[in-house]
Amino acid sequence: MRMRIVTLLLGISLLTSCTDGGADPTNDPSGTPTSVTAPGDASDCIPSESSHMESREDLVGQSLGDVRAAETAAGHDIRVLGEDGVCADAHDDLNPNRVNVVVQDGKVIWASMY
Repeated sequence: MRMRIVTLLLGISLLTSCTDGGADPTNDPSGTPTSVTAPGDASDCIPSESSHMESREDLVGQSLGDVRAAETAAGHDIRVLGEDGVCADAHDDLNPNRVNVVVQDGKVIWASMY
């Protein structure tokens, strides 16, 4: 019983420490990177591959605006993980309705979704 209470309190503590008034900066509709990471190589923003990720090579080379318009029309959210070497803070939450992209000079250089 005591262990369940401790686990519950720990879970509540983790949930409340991860919230910011309901706003999720990693799902910012503007796509603006939210990290304070110094600019570097855009490839630094590409996450290590996961067996759950589905590559979206069909989006590579397209402008961010075109990708955003097409994927929004398809019912998908867009999360920009990095733009011009500035990486956004992100977490791996396995959202099946979101396309994660990395952008360099206005063009998508990497894209995936779950």
